[in-house]
Amino acid sequence: MRFYIPIICIILLVGCKSEVIKKEYDTQINVTVVDNNNQPLEGVTIAVFDSLGSYQKSILLGTPQNPIALLTTAGNGKALVTNLPEIPESNFAKDVWVGVFYKSKTLFTGYTILYDNDSINYKPAETLRRGSINEVTLKLKPAEGLVTFYVDNTQNSRLPIYVYSKENLIDTLESTQETDLEAQTLDKTTSVFKKGAQTWRAKSQECDWYGVINVAAGTRNFVKLPQCEIGQVAFYSKDLSVDSYPIYIRFLVNFNGGYDTVAVINSAALGFTPIDCSPDPDVVVSFPKGEGKYTYEALAADGSYSVIGNIDVKRNDCTLIEVKSPK
Repeated sequence: MRFYIPIICIILLVGCKSEVIKKEYDTQINVTVVDNNNQPLEGVTIAVFDSLGSYQKSILLGTPQNPIALLTTAGNGKALVTNLPEIPESNFAKDVWVGVFYKSKTLFTGYTILYDNDSINYKPAETLRRGSINEVTLKLKPAEGLVTFYVDNTQNSRLPIYVYSKENLIDTLESTQETDLEAQTLDKTTSVFKKGAQTWRAKSQECDWYGVINVAAGTRNFVKLPQCEIGQVAFYSKDLSVDSYPIYIRFLVNFNGGYDTVAVINSAALGFTPIDCSPDPDVVVSFPKGEGKYTYEALAADGSYSVIGNIDVKRNDCTLIEVKSPK
């Protein structure tokens, strides 16, 4: 018995050693990422998915969800994906999806620009061959651009002007700007917008601007707010129902379909009828409004009625509106 133990140990040791021999069928992916000028991109997140559902969810959310491999490209724009699950000999091949996620802080100093991880990433699966190095090259391009809003010095009296995108305040114009805008330093009147047609709104105390800009990705785009001419608007009511007051005067916001409350009538105009836009405390509410056509709503405080109408404001003119209960 004593003479057989070393032989058994030697056999066991040899068996253990054979287990650490390099796999014969290692599968790898060599990913190269370049920009639209074919320059390598460093710092791009590479995610590999073995599920189409995880891949599509990740692209939609803009961040990897349940990848089987995750790494970042080096300065040469390359990343070698190793340690992938071994492909069984019975399958020989396996489909995976390679997603890329990248935001550049160098395209415009002080701004982070998302690179396209949507349309470019929606591509067919990569078929991995068992025991091979699979070459994948992805070309990315900016998916966002910068938009600068400005007014010239003829609208200095309209300042400050507030600029909105999707109901969110994004900029405040506090000074006028003239020519050579592209040569000027990027400042807080410049914001990041997604590429394509984007809706915006600008608003001062008297004026409203609305528009759609077709944002060119990877470039700086400009929007000059047109001249705003001012008229005067006044509202009053002779409604004797005390519970109707205050009456809220609201203007339809074409930007989002909602209403802005701009004035409040606190009591009825008794014993007189206004003949112009001169304000009268609590009775006649008067305010400047940019020239143009508007939809307004007069809303009784007790909810008893809501009157909707249209007005056409003329420059240097008075538009006088009596709010009448429909009862």
